[in-house]
This record gives sequence, C-alpha cells and structure tokens, in this order.
Amino acid sequence: MDTDRGRVGSGRRRLLRRLRSAVIIGVLCSLAVIGLIVVAVEGASYFVEMPTELARREESLRILDRRGVLLREVRSGRETKSRWAPFDRISPHVVAATLAAEDRRFWDHGGVDVLAVGRAVVQDVLAGEVVSGASTITMQLAKLLRGGGRTAANKFLEAALARKLERSFDKRRILEEYLNRLPYGNDLEGIEAASWGYFRKSAQDLSLGEAAALAALPRSPALYDPYRQAAQLRARRDRVLDRMLAAGSITASERRRAVAEPLAVHPPLRRFEAPHFVQWILAGGGVGAAAPATGTLRTTLDLDLQRRVETLVERTVRELRPRGGEDAAAIVLENGTGEVLAYVGSADFFDPDAGQVDGVRALRQPGSALKPFVYSLAFRSGYSPASVLPDVATRFPAGDGDWFEPRNYDNRFHGPVRAREALANSFNVPAVHLAQTLTPGRVLDTLHDFGLDMLDRPADFYGVAIALGDGEVTLLGLANAYATLARGGILLPVRAVRDIPGAAALPGCACDPPSSSASSPSPPICVHRCSSVVSPSSPPFLSPPIGVHRYPSVVSAPVAWLVTDILADRRARLAAFGEGNVLELPFRVAAKTGTSKSYRDNWTVGYTREVTVGVWVGNFSGEPMGSVSGITGAGPLFREVMLAAMEGRTAGDWAAPSGVRRIRVCALSGELAGPDCPHAVEEWASDEALALRPPVACSYHRATAIDVRTGLPAGPGCPPEHVVRRVFERYPPGFAEWAVEAHRPVLPLGWSPLCPAEPEPAFGGAAGGVPAPGTLPEVALTYPPDGAHYSIDPDVRRELQTIVLRAQVSGARDGDVVRFYVDDRFLAESRLPFRATWPLEEGTHRVSARAGDAADEVTIRVQP
Repeated sequence: MDTDRGRVGSGRRRLLRRLRSAVIIGVLCSLAVIGLIVVAVEGASYFVEMPTELARREESLRILDRRGVLLREVRSGRETKSRWAPFDRISPHVVAATLAAEDRRFWDHGGVDVLAVGRAVVQDVLAGEVVSGASTITMQLAKLLRGGGRTAANKFLEAALARKLERSFDKRRILEEYLNRLPYGNDLEGIEAASWGYFRKSAQDLSLGEAAALAALPRSPALYDPYRQAAQLRARRDRVLDRMLAAGSITASERRRAVAEPLAVHPPLRRFEAPHFVQWILAGGGVGAAAPATGTLRTTLDLDLQRRVETLVERTVRELRPRGGEDAAAIVLENGTGEVLAYVGSADFFDPDAGQVDGVRALRQPGSALKPFVYSLAFRSGYSPASVLPDVATRFPAGDGDWFEPRNYDNRFHGPVRAREALANSFNVPAVHLAQTLTPGRVLDTLHDFGLDMLDRPADFYGVAIALGDGEVTLLGLANAYATLARGGILLPVRAVRDIPGAAALPGCACDPPSSSASSPSPPICVHRCSSVVSPSSPPFLSPPIGVHRYPSVVSAPVAWLVTDILADRRARLAAFGEGNVLELPFRVAAKTGTSKSYRDNWTVGYTREVTVGVWVGNFSGEPMGSVSGITGAGPLFREVMLAAMEGRTAGDWAAPSGVRRIRVCALSGELAGPDCPHAVEEWASDEALALRPPVACSYHRATAIDVRTGLPAGPGCPPEHVVRRVFERYPPGFAEWAVEAHRPVLPLGWSPLCPAEPEPAFGGAAGGVPAPGTLPEVALTYPPDGAHYSIDPDVRRELQTIVLRAQVSGARDGDVVRFYVDDRFLAESRLPFRATWPLEEGTHRVSARAGDAADEVTIRVQP
C-alpha cells in the first residue's frame, strides 16, 4: 500500500515538474518572442512614416455672437465637433485621470511598455485567452493617427509608430495630441470639445469629478454615454478615482468629495441659434469672402435681441394666419457701424414647407417703401418739402408701353399737396409724377446708389412705376438703404463678422465721431475710422468701417436730413395713418410702410439715430393676403422689434445740419406766405434747392371785391356799402377739375350783373378765371390722352371694363353742358365736372367732347 502511494506521489511530482517546465519554457519562449518583437518594432520604427494627420489639427468652426455666446458649431472634416486645447490649458485633473484610466506607466516607458506587454502575455497564456491588453497612450495615439482595424499587423505598426513618436516628441506633446484627438461620444472629439459639450466649460476649468468622468468615456463612449447611461458612467468614474487614489494622484478626502459630486451634464445644445444668419455667414454674407473652415468666428449678432425678435416674428405669423399671412422676416442694423444685430429669415427655420426660405435675402416687391429715395433725388434736384406736387387723377405711361392710373390707399385724391405731406402719407400720384419729371433712369440710378443693385433691369423696363416699388429688392438691401439715410447719406457695407481667424486688423482703427452741431443735445453717431486706406469694395471684416471720408456719400447731409425729418414727422402723416398709429413710439422714429400689388408683400422699415429695423410680412409662395397693409401687417411687428432693439439705448434726435434753413410758406401753395394766405407754416429747405428754385410769393390766394347782393365779383362801380373783400383760391389748370369737385372756395365766375366791369386778364380757367362777356368757350378733352392703348382683360366681366371720359371748358358756368361722342356716335352729356363713362370696345376709336361750337378729339385703341 505504502509502495503504491509512493509511486503515485512520485508520478504527480514528475507531472508537476513537467508542467512547470512547460510553463517556464512557454514563458521563456514568449519572452524571447517578445524580445524579438521589441527588436523588430524598434527597427521598424525607423522606417515607418510619420502620418500626415499629425500635422492637421482638425477643428470645428465655432460661430459666436458679439458677446462670445455660441450660435453654431460647424463640424470638422471628420464630421465631429472639435477644438484644440494646448497642453498648458488642460486641467492637471484631466491628465492624472486619463493616465490612471489608460496608462499608469506613461511617464516611464518609451511608447511600448515592455513590462505591460510581458504581464499581458503571461496572463493571456495562463488564462488561455486574451484577458489583458498592453496598449499605451502613445500606441493609442498611433492608432488614432493611422486608423485601421485590430489586426496583428496593425498592432505591430502602431507599436513601431509609437516608438517613433516617443523619439520625435516629448511626453507633454504626445499627451496634447492624444487628448485632442480622443473620441468622447456624441460627435465630440477632443477634451476641449467634450468639456464644452457636456459641462459648458473649458478643459482647464474642469473639477476632479468632471475630469474623471471624461477620462472614463473614451474606453467605450456608447457604453458610458452621459445622456443614456449615466449610472454606468458614474460607476466607471468612481473606478477611475480609485485608480487615481492608488496611484497617489489624489488624497482620500479629494476622492470622497469627487465621488459625492453630482454628474451635472448639460443637455445637448440646440440645433443651432440664428439659423438663417449662420447660413448667410457660411455662404460668405457679411464677411466679404468665404467663411473660414475652422476656428472661431465672432459675429456682430446680439443673441439676446435675436431671440426676442424670433419670438416676435413667430407671434406675428400666428396672428396673421387667419388673414392669409404665413411668413415674416426681420432684420436690425446698427447705424454707426453697419453691423447686423438681429436677423430672422422666417418664423420657423425647421418648418418643412418653407421655413428655410430666407425672407431677409428673398427678392420681393417693396411697394411704397422705395418712395423716400425718389424724394431724396427730388430734394437734390431743386425740390423742397414745401414744393407742391399734384395728387389728382392722372394717367402715366407704363414700362411695357401701356398706361396706368395710380390711386391712393384711401381711394381719394388730395389735389395740390406739399412734398412733406405727399411722402409722409405715401400718396402715389405725387411719387409717380416725380419719377416722370425726374425720369425713371435717374430714379433707378439713385436706387443703385443706395445699394439696391438687385434692381438689375433697364429703366424702361420699370418705367415710372419704379416709384411705387415695381421691382424686386431684398429686406437686407432695403434696410441698409434706410440706414444710409440715418447716417446722413453715407453708404456703409453690411457687416456680420467682427473677428475672423487669420485676418489682421488694420492699424489705427478707432471710433472717431464726426463733429456735431453745438445745439444738438444728443451725441453724434459714431462712425469708425481707420488710418489705412480701404476702398468701399474691400471685405468689411478686415476692420471696422472705414469712416465718412472713405465710403461714398450717396446724398448730401441736408438731403438725407430732410427725408428723415419727413419720415419722422408724426403730424404730417396723420391724414393717412391717424392718431395713435403703430409708428408712434416713445422716441422719434423715421419710418415708411410699403404694400405690393394684391397685398402680397407688407413692409415697414425705419430707423432711429442708433438702429435701423426692417420687417417683411407675406407668403413665400406669393399668395396674396387678405387686405393686410404695411401699417396693419408689418407695422405692429416693426414697432415691437424697434422697441426691443432700442431697449437700453438712449434715442437721440436729428439736429438740423448746416445747409438747411426754415422758410415761412403758404400751407396750400407751398410758396412764400403772402398777406392773403389764411394759413402759413414753417418749413425746411436746403440752400441748394433755394438756389435752384428761388421761392416766389403765394399765387393761390387772392383777395377780391365781392358784391354781397349777388356773391359775384364787384366791378369798380359797385357802391362801397355793397362790397366786401374776401379771399378766394385760384389754381393752375392741372388742379382745376379737382378744385371744383372738392368744393374749394374758388373765385366765382363772371361779374355781378348789378355792377359789371371790363374783364381783367384771366388767371384760373374753370377754377378761378374771370371770363370776358361773350367769349366763346374752349373745350379740352383731358382724358383719355391722344394715342392711348387699352387692353380687354378676359378674366374681368366686360361691364366692369370702362374708362371715364373727362373734359374741361374755359369759363365754364354751372349750367354749361359738354357732350361726349365715340366715333361720332353720341354717348352722353354732362354738366360740371364734365364726365362720362364708356365701356371699352375692341378697335380704334375717335373720342370727342363738344361744348357749343367748340370741340376736342383724340384717337385711342382698344385691343383684346
């Protein structure tokens, strides 16, 4: 029995010795292989190429608002959000936590940790499977630089590259490259991007707990996702802290505090702020060139104001939907610099239907919003705010060879109106009259001078209707044109970017306010100047705007001020807009509305000394709204945006510049007030206009002796007791018909039969002339004009397609009659004001008006 037991024990001992020998031989062979591999790796490290990726530091493009708040981070070439952090701007907690989690012997090995490799081989051999790795941080960096799968060949090349990296760079550089290239999940690459993405702070400001949490992520970003696997991440963070404690990187009390620290991960950022503005920037808008691909771009946008304007635009669209308005846009510019403060292209950028249409840059018809620029041309051509313009029924040639007859928003004509009232109340006929007098070509050139070069058709295409907005402009261009008026006629480029990577600021840039009038209680607008010479076409991001002496003066300061004074005149626009309208704000605002044909577009654009606001309301589809005008649709939005833009600012007034003076004029004629004028007003005029058109005494009012017994002019033989002197109005021929219809106090025709007199020279035709007895009447067919062309509209009922024939008779009396004929066929007869309606018929026709033996005839054509 004992012998058997001895033999069994001896056999076991021999088996164990053999097993130990096999293990030792296996380990020795493995170590020999490892030694050979290390030698091979070292040799290969001299031949492996340094990856070109090492020279590339992929960063996202970070677009910020004017205060440094992130608007959008545009991904790098690897479709990740990344930003580079130098080693000395990375928290020591991050370095210690990363080494504890990934490579505790980093400072001691040369890129390949031979001890770790040996330990891993022994553990793997004993376990019979791969249970331990030996990748160092330098080897992981090599993998990040090379890419590739987990094959033996790739592992060998990664080790060789790790050795090359260790010989080429110091440990700090290797750690910097590694930490800036690690994936941290949720498309965040690098420690700085992860710090901002998860904790909204820089990597140099991370707490110990935050650093340990981020160090835990690269092992498996999906398994430890802060948004989906918070519990697993906390557990992994705590294990990292345990390793740091074991390594002596932190104390036990520091570990306790870090473990107790809540994992306060911020939610992902919004898709992006100010989306249309950002897209414009990326396309080179407001930058002057293509936006850079990486780095940080500080824009001019005020994000707080932007969010308020976005809310106002959304609310406006909700309120207008019942009236057919689905879309709106708004922009705010700072006048002194041309900088964009707010930019809202639509009510909802993410609306699948039309949300990504940019209403700030879309071409739309501006309606009456172009009128201020027509008047600016008039004021530099000899007109003044006192100049009288006709607001009477008038036909004008259209750009297509046809004719059109503009009407006002209130469907009334107002006779002779001063330019101030005509512009302030947006009367149409006076504006078209100016366009015809000044010529459409000069009007178009003026609009181009103000930067509206999107009006790219020839002048004869637009015709005189250009004064009513018969062309397409952008809200951005129109707002900057108004800002040019606010700057006293100085055209600056719109600026959207303050700082751009790689662009050196020009020397000598500073705020150099122009001198202001001593009587002005408000500071002048600050227009930046730079000592270097930059042409107006230079990219505006290179420096602040260059200053008055370098950018073009579109109109003189007096002209710009006169237009501004009218647009800000609350009393002047009462006739059209009424008391308490939306353009009346707590501070003085120069503003203008516009409405395109069939209510397709609503505009309101205006400015204070400090900012310019432009808003548009309508439908991107081009569908008309339901009787929504600029004052009822865009006006309320303009008011709210302007109030928001001016919050925190002190509104200054516009002091009159040199070159303008006050004159006392007749309220009716706009001429110098005379002794017979019942109403006189103080008006402004430029010295230039007064030189071109010296003012004359009022010719509209005349004191006349009246026989009280008949109410007719008294001859010199009337007894004094029957004579009184009364003031009557007399009008130029173009206003005669309007004066009669408006029941103006024109001089009665003829003499008192009780005391007649010899006729004196006539001065007013039907609206104030004193005809000589027995003078034969002269008749004039004032409408239609000779050679007029009309078209039959197949979409309109024929009975509605008519024109009104009009005539004037010199020395007409209440009982006089005019007969109208078409092709010698009697149509109708009419007393004052001598009108008849004729339904259009195809063909060429002769139209005539006859009064007694006098007649006038024209030829017109009506085509299908």
